[in-house]
Amino acid sequence: MSAEENRKAVITTLVADVATNYFTLRELDYELDISRRTLGTRQESLRLIQSRQGGGVATLLDLRQGEQLVYTASETIPALQQQIEQTENQISLLLARNPAGVVRGRGLTEQELPPEVPAGLPSALLERRPDIRAAEQSLIAANARIGVAKAAYFPQISLSGLLGGQSTQLAS
Repeated sequence: MSAEENRKAVITTLVADVATNYFTLRELDYELDISRRTLGTRQESLRLIQSRQGGGVATLLDLRQGEQLVYTASETIPALQQQIEQTENQISLLLARNPAGVVRGRGLTEQELPPEVPAGLPSALLERRPDIRAAEQSLIAANARIGVAKAAYFPQISLSGLLGGQSTQLAS
């Protein structure tokens, strides 16, 4: 019984790990989108600074700062892409698949929130948790072992039956 409850707990943990990694993946997708838009904005700003410098309005310092901002924004994209690939591989591994891309569903901001758990729920709901059920089955098994150990302290009587004859003299 305890093993069955442990199996259910493992399945619950696996589902939770897949869900957590999926939401991490969607978060990384969102960050990558923001980083790409930021890079585009920084590149546009750099073009404006270059044209302003050509007109004598911007300084070389302004140009170097714009270039640095473009460089910094472009450096975040490969790191995010690597994290996305690693997270996709983790999800594939959890699902017992070969490492590959993961099909995306709704965006992170479009996900439905789970219903709010109201306060004052009965404690009987805890009995549904697989880890608690496994612990309960372990307790039942331990209690049974205690009963067996107590029974071993008492004397044991065993009866056996034998039918036959017995003689003190040898027959010729």
